[in-house]
Formats: sequence, structure tokens, C-alpha cells
Amino acid sequence: MKKHLKAVAKHKSPALIVFNLCFFAYLAWWVRDNIDLAQLLQALGAIPPKAILTAMAINLFSLTFYSARLATILGGRLFPCFIITTTGFTLNSLLPFRLGEGAKIYIGHTVFDYPIGALGVSVVIEKLYDLAAIIILALIVVLGAGTGVIDFRMLAPLCLIGALGAVGLYLIRMNAEKIARHLEDWPVLASLGFDAQSARADLAALDHPIGRATAFTAALWLSNMSLATYAFNAFLHGAGPDIFGAITLLLIIALAIAVPASPAGLGVVEAGITTYLVAVLGANKEEALSAALAYHFVITTPHSCIALAFLCREFLRRLASETAD
Repeated sequence: MKKHLKAVAKHKSPALIVFNLCFFAYLAWWVRDNIDLAQLLQALGAIPPKAILTAMAINLFSLTFYSARLATILGGRLFPCFIITTTGFTLNSLLPFRLGEGAKIYIGHTVFDYPIGALGVSVVIEKLYDLAAIIILALIVVLGAGTGVIDFRMLAPLCLIGALGAVGLYLIRMNAEKIARHLEDWPVLASLGFDAQSARADLAALDHPIGRATAFTAALWLSNMSLATYAFNAFLHGAGPDIFGAITLLLIIALAIAVPASPAGLGVVEAGITTYLVAVLGANKEEALSAALAYHFVITTPHSCIALAFLCREFLRRLASETAD
């Protein structure tokens, strides 16, 4: 793990580090000029601890559905996939540029012996399922609420990417055997010990039960909708969004996290949520920011505690094994 993280840090562009520093400096300047710190602390203190714990419990349901979907795609067991999923989310929270996706592959292979190729294919498939869910949710908001927050034209590129990805995976799935035999003939891959059998194992994730994976995708996004609706209404003392507003916030959060500007979209998520709550719902800036901070805390703390506990246990286990040897 240490070597892997060092390799990641080595290839990280200095320009991106400077961009991150400038971004956080701008956020600090904006907060200083627009937010009353005393009122922000008062708003944070007014959030009921019971609401925080309840929201975390709902988030755990969502994490379980994420893990069940990965287990369905990989053809694996739920517990290893739960650890892989929570580790990926956690390292995405600690590292910028979605590097946690690579960590999922690394942990899945080194700790649970899943093929690297199958894990990589699974990550891509998961993203396509979530992209399809985001497109459907955006259509629900556009057609059902018509708030103007989401422009219908914004969906065209997402639909195109999703359609191309789905068609590409379908064609690969239908021709997996031919592709495996063809790749086996490549001299570079052959020199690395690649064979058709390993290729078929890597591409097996494409042949997963689509209906079951779709059901888990629907369940996890319904859990996310329930979480957003409950949490923001609880944090804003009943003045939060309706179901359409909750879906809009989920879309804003998903896009903010996808922006490679900071770990887990830190700052970007809060900015998006605060802007929506103030501009659309008319919330007080300090209360809106406190709700955004509390929500970000809720969606990152459960998986971080689980994953860090597992990584610490794994580190100590390996250290004890090396000491015994």
C-alpha cells in the first residue's frame, strides 16, 4: 500500500497541487467575506445529534446496496465487496482526482485475490449504472419540477456518453471469447504471461445478472434520495427540500464530487449545496452552509471509520506476519 501511494504522489502534477491551493484560498476568502462565523457555529450546534446518527444509519443502507451491486458484478461475496467499496469511498475522500477507484482495484486484488482486470471492468460498469441513474433522476427533475436549475440540454452529453459506454460493453460482452483469443496473440501481453483464460476471467464481470445489478442500483439511489430528503429537512428544522429538491441536491453533489478539484469534492460540495439552499429555498447562508457541512460529514464518516479500521487491522496483521517470519 505504501509503494502504491508513493507512486500516486510521484505522478501528481504540481500544477494540480497549485490549483487545489488556489481553490481553497478562494473558498477561505469567500467564507470570510460572506459568512458570520458565530452564526455558523450556532447553526451547527442547533443540528440535533439524533438527526446526524439517523442519517448515518440511512447512509449505511446505501453503502450496503453499493456493495451488493459490486458483489453481483464481480460474482463475489458481500463482505469483501463491502470492504472494497468503503475503502474506495474513503480514499476518494482523502485523495483528490478520484484516486480511490484505483485503490478499490488494489485492495480487491491484494487482499481478496480478485483479478485486476475484473475489478477494473467492474469499476467501469458501476460508473455506467450510476450515470444511467443520474440521467433518469435529472429527467425526473426536469419533467416533474421544472425549476430551471437543471437545463435539459445539459443531459445530451451525459446521454451520449452513457449510450456509447453501454453499447461498447454490450459488444464486448457478446464477443468476449473472440476478444480473449485475439488479445492472447499480442506479443507484449504474451510476454507478461497473459492468456485467453485470464482474459475470460477478467471479462466475466460483463456477464453479470443485469436485472439484479439494476435493482441494487435503484435501491441505493432510493436510499440516497431518502437520506437527502430526511437529512436536509432535519438539519434545516423542517425547511428543507421536497423530493424534487432532494434529487436536485443529489445531482449537484454527484457532479461536485466528480470535479477533480479536491478530496471528496471538499468545498465544491458545500458550495453547490449552499448555493442551491440559499437561491432556491431562501435559506439563511449560515444555516445552509451548516447543513452542507453536516451532510458531507454524514456521507463520509461511516465508510471512513469502517475502511480505516480494516486497513489498520490489515496493516497490523501483515506487520505481525513479517515479524514472525
